[in-house]
Amino acid sequence: MTTTALRNKLVKRIQREEDKTVLTTIEILLRDDTKEDALRRRMTEMAIRSEEAIKNGDVITIAEARKRSKRVLQGIAASRSKAKRA
Repeated sequence: MTTTALRNKLVKRIQREEDKTVLTTIEILLRDDTKEDALRRRMTEMAIRSEEAIKNGDVITIAEARKRSKRVLQGIAASRSKAKRA
């Protein structure tokens, strides 16, 4: 079967399909060709969001980022030590 024939067969089958679950599954399968495509799309979305945040002035200094990270890590360490005691 040629690529064109297969494509035509699938299009006809999809056009006849009434089950929304089947159609949703097909859409999910066709949404991203590969994991790399999904990763590339996600990275692009995050870059756009980051650029918008920078334009809006929604940024913090490196010192503030370190301070927040340290606070989060201390919280994780504290919760782990409590779990070990229990």
